[in-house]
Amino acid sequence: MSSTHNPTSTNTTKSRRLPLPEEIKPHQQRFHSHHFNRFEKSQANNRREFQPKKTTHHVKDKRPATTQITAEQILIMANARKEKLSELPKMIIQDKEELRDYQKGRREQFERTVSQYRKNPNAWVRYAMWEDAQNEYERARSVFERAIEQVYTSPNIWERYAEMEMKRKFVNHARNVLDRAVTLLPRVDALWQKYVHMEEMLNQVPNARKIYERWMKWHPTEESWKLYVQMELRYHEIDRCRTILERLLKVHPKISSWLYYTKFEQKHGAVDRARQIFERALQELCVFQSNALPGDTISEEQHHRVNERLLIAFARFEQNFKEYDRARVIFRFALDNIPKGHARRLYDEFTTFEKQFGGKDTIMDVISSRCRFQYEQQLQNDSTDYDTWFDYIRLEESKIADTNEYHTTRELYERAIANFPPVKKKEFWKRYVYLWIKYALFEEVRAKNPDHARQVYRMCLDYIPHEEFSFSKIWIMFARFEVRQKNLDRARDIFNEALQMAPSEKIFKAYLRTEILLGNIDETRDLYERLLEFNVSNCHSWEQYAKLEAKLGNVERSRQIFELAVQQPVLDMPEVIWKDYIDFEIEYQENDRVVQLYERLLNKTKHVKVWISFALFQKSIENYDEARKIFTRAEHFLFSNMEDESNAQMMDNAQVEYERKEERYHLLREWLKFEQEIPNGQPDQVQRKMPKEVTKKRPLIAPDGTSLGFEEYIDYEFPDQQKTVPGKRKKLSKLLANAQAWKKQKVGEDGLESVTTK
Repeated sequence: MSSTHNPTSTNTTKSRRLPLPEEIKPHQQRFHSHHFNRFEKSQANNRREFQPKKTTHHVKDKRPATTQITAEQILIMANARKEKLSELPKMIIQDKEELRDYQKGRREQFERTVSQYRKNPNAWVRYAMWEDAQNEYERARSVFERAIEQVYTSPNIWERYAEMEMKRKFVNHARNVLDRAVTLLPRVDALWQKYVHMEEMLNQVPNARKIYERWMKWHPTEESWKLYVQMELRYHEIDRCRTILERLLKVHPKISSWLYYTKFEQKHGAVDRARQIFERALQELCVFQSNALPGDTISEEQHHRVNERLLIAFARFEQNFKEYDRARVIFRFALDNIPKGHARRLYDEFTTFEKQFGGKDTIMDVISSRCRFQYEQQLQNDSTDYDTWFDYIRLEESKIADTNEYHTTRELYERAIANFPPVKKKEFWKRYVYLWIKYALFEEVRAKNPDHARQVYRMCLDYIPHEEFSFSKIWIMFARFEVRQKNLDRARDIFNEALQMAPSEKIFKAYLRTEILLGNIDETRDLYERLLEFNVSNCHSWEQYAKLEAKLGNVERSRQIFELAVQQPVLDMPEVIWKDYIDFEIEYQENDRVVQLYERLLNKTKHVKVWISFALFQKSIENYDEARKIFTRAEHFLFSNMEDESNAQMMDNAQVEYERKEERYHLLREWLKFEQEIPNGQPDQVQRKMPKEVTKKRPLIAPDGTSLGFEEYIDYEFPDQQKTVPGKRKKLSKLLANAQAWKKQKVGEDGLESVTTK
């Protein structure tokens, strides 16, 4: 018996403890060591709760300590201070009577347990194992038999029962137990395995084979058949192994079974047999249509039976035995027959194979196949992703130069154009229409099939909802296609149909260009008239029509067109048509008409650029006096306009005032340049009118009304404007002049004081 631990005894590990209260010391002997430790911890916690919390301070001195402690020293100290736990007392039996008393007590205890937990197999096993440890074999068998009567479905009881018999070398008893076990529980593989293992350890191979045969009649799992094969291999029974494997394929016709059979044949050097097994597996597992061609894909009902794993294993088998052509054929067969959505791993394997054993062309083919697979996956997610369709079509067109086969690309085009946009809005149809354009150009240029190209154009026009929107580009390309095919009447019919269904300026211009290139002047005039009826405010159409007549030598007709154009009440760019009209008259040296046009234009607008252009025209014909008069008129108009606006109190808008000043400054600068270039010019008079440039600041206001600071700008102060400003502005000018004078005086005094101080 172990002595009781005294908590007051001095500990050899020198562990530090908190002092105990005085009222506890007389009762120290009553507590066990662990009770004392618990009490000591609780007292320490109580003291810690009533102590004030110490504020943490940062370590100011971060230098390493002079005495360093290693991790090994910490572990040694912790182990030394570890307290020893109290050990349970040991029972020493002196004679047989004590042993019988002990066994009786334990049996009574076990009996109470098994009577209380009859369906608990672990209780019975512990009882039987204890009897076995006491060398009471009969009693142990009796306990196991009683357990079997209660829970015979527990494999653990049968296994421990058989192990006990085998450990004691009761072979027949063990054989009897295992035979009963596999009879009652034939679906428990562990019992069969233990039975077979015992017979094999006893070198009773025929008995083991009989047990396996009994087991196989129950059609166990695939692993059980493999154990049977491995046993026959240990005794070099190859033919028996093949027979067992054939039976396995009938019971479990799975890919794993076929692959295990092929690996078995490879391991034993039977390459031809392995290849035949692969071929049989393809026939059994990969069921194709009887009339399928090498390039056809399997149907939707059968594609799930095509197994990617089997084909990859077959290709690797041929690759391992350096049959690269066979492996390549297998890979291509798999890619042709397995749906692309289920062949990701197959593409990876084929790419790796070609990189190792293929040439440049084959590698490119594999890369193309991989790209096709990626495109197909993207299109499965979104069939209206037209950018992916374009990339896919471009890939297929790049292969035409090598194969000269157009049916694959044509089928891809048909698949692409079958995916209509989800909404009838033009922004959704823009990319889709380009598929039709690309398809038509492919048929015309690459395939050299104009009839099919014509059908593509016509189908595209039929599908477009022209009531809601249309595409001028399709009409124009269709008509130009017919022109290239020398079908001019068809081209005109297409243009006329387009102008009836979806008229637009692009179609008019394309039609006009075609007729002009063909030299049909009358048709061109009719088209221009129709275009002007369609949009009378288009200055570009008036300009082109007039220039066409001028090129044909019909000057009067061209002039009449210009007259009609400038008389229109609404024009999109009137300055363009007026400029072209004036340039037209200048080209034919009709100076009087030019002057009249300028005067008519000045009646419509007083823009400074018109005045300058009028004056420069007079300068170009060396009519300097008239040019000076025009500059004078313009300057007087701009000055009087500024005065009128100022008197009418319209100058509150600083931006308008600044624009007026800028226009006048621009006019005076051109006038000065004019006077400097002509003979006997008068630049001094113009120079006196030039404004003074003053740098000022103005506030910047955001659209939401917040201030953004100030910006600098150049303002113009005209001499005549300062004389005619109202009284308030004169007073303001005087105030600014006095302020500037005071500033100069102040600066001078400060400078003098600084010199005196030095």
